[in-house]
Amino acid sequence: MLSMEEAQSEKLRISSAVREGFPVVTVSGEIDLYTAPRFSDALAEASGNAAALIVDLSTISYIDSAGLSALLAVFRRLSSRGASLYVISPPNNPGVRRVMEVTRLDSLISVRPTLEDALKELRVKKAA
Repeated sequence: MLSMEEAQSEKLRISSAVREGFPVVTVSGEIDLYTAPRFSDALAEASGNAAALIVDLSTISYIDSAGLSALLAVFRRLSSRGASLYVISPPNNPGVRRVMEVTRLDSLISVRPTLEDALKELRVKKAA
């Protein structure tokens, strides 16, 4: 029998890396009331003093209001110091993209279909 923590860990996998100088948090599974605190902690840790944070949700199957709140909180922290937040969500992943559109979070947060699209945009910003 899995403990509650082990079950949450099974439900949500998070990894962090740096690509072209930008932190990238890759998340797979489900972000809900139970897993959102881990998600939020990972975002806070990865954002540090970076000029931008990229959150790859391309393999997320579900996100609820707790996950959206975590994204909004890190967006506010980043924005307060002039940094950007990018969310990766391909058009064929309605579990994330549709929720971002319906809640209008996509009007605040830059949603891109691929990691390469976000990196390309960040390269252009960095060169300007």
